[in-house]
Amino acid sequence: MLEPNRFLGLHGLADLRLHNLDPNQPRPRAYTEGLWGFLLNERPGGRTRLVIGGYEAIRPRWLWRLYSYTPLVWIMQARTMSVLKRNVEHAQAHR
Repeated sequence: MLEPNRFLGLHGLADLRLHNLDPNQPRPRAYTEGLWGFLLNERPGGRTRLVIGGYEAIRPRWLWRLYSYTPLVWIMQARTMSVLKRNVEHAQAHR
């Protein structure tokens, strides 16, 4: 989903071998599904706030309990924010 200059939503649906699945087909017994959303809110003074949210589901449920103890999502988000910050600072320096 995309609303230019405002919202980006990324959806993923895959089996446990990370092969993409068709969202219009029934879910298999084991899969992972997630949504990651990025929203830009204009703020006073020409500033912008980035709001990030998402969810993830893993089936079977017992696999989620195992997966939730790994820091993979945190590492991915920290890396994404670091790259975004660097790109914004670079763009501002070249204005």
